[in-house]
Amino acid sequence: MAESFNLNNFLQTYKTQTYDPTKQHAAAEEKMEQRLEQQAEQAVQQGAVTYRDLLAHNSINCSSVLVKREAVLRFPMEHDDSHEDYLTWLKILKHYGPAAGINKPYLKYRLTENSKSRNKGKSAVMTYRVYRYMGYNILQSAVF
Repeated sequence: MAESFNLNNFLQTYKTQTYDPTKQHAAAEEKMEQRLEQQAEQAVQQGAVTYRDLLAHNSINCSSVLVKREAVLRFPMEHDDSHEDYLTWLKILKHYGPAAGINKPYLKYRLTENSKSRNKGKSAVMTYRVYRYMGYNILQSAVF
């Protein structure tokens, strides 16, 4: 015996099997996130900047950084009496692991007379403070 057509059953089935933009968007976002993570992993393997590397020298220019929002919210820039960007990068690398470095000149900047980086004595004191904020003792902070 043939089943009779039930419009309500048909509509319910149709609704569950049709395009859902929210699900499609989430799936596309997840796929892109996975691709970006794979690319980041490859970049890290090719030109990684590790926590140890960064302790020796701040090679990350604040104007050229791309960082996940989650990391910036977790480790906001603070301690204006030091190189706060350097302190932030150290915290991020210590927590999340190596960063990808791109060895190409993507920006130019100039040093002004009043900039933190211009005065080497002031910059050395600020770098010392970064190491102290990171938990290193007085001797370690002076030697880095």
